[in-house]
Amino acid sequence: MSHEENGSPDARYAVVEKSDGSWRCELISVPYDHEAMALLAEKRDRPDWAHALRTGWMPRG
Repeated sequence: MSHEENGSPDARYAVVEKSDGSWRCELISVPYDHEAMALLAEKRDRPDWAHALRTGWMPRG
């Protein structure tokens, strides 16, 4: 699983299905307690991940 920046703290995934010779893709966004995970990241000395968890973007610099 890779990390992608999307500007949203929600968890996201895609469901891809092939049926009758054509493809269908559904993008799912799932809200979760990202603030609790950001606090855990800070506790583990990962302010970069805390920022990403809160905003959906990795800090620059």
